[in-house]
Amino acid sequence: MDATKLIDLLGGTTKVAEICDVTPGAVSQWKNNGIPKPWLRFFESQHPEVFNLPELKDTPPYTETTQEAA
Repeated sequence: MDATKLIDLLGGTTKVAEICDVTPGAVSQWKNNGIPKPWLRFFESQHPEVFNLPELKDTPPYTETTQEAA
């Protein structure tokens, strides 16, 4: 699953930053470094419909590239 696509589908960098109470810069880093697993689980629990979209299903499993939160 592509982090950039997921962030865009969730409303974009600014919206995701507001949801997570982090800076937009932190969310931008997720696009390159992977979304931390706890946030990925949170998004999936709150927005399961997004994880079933064809845009995300045709990409490799996201968990292979995610990093643990620091």
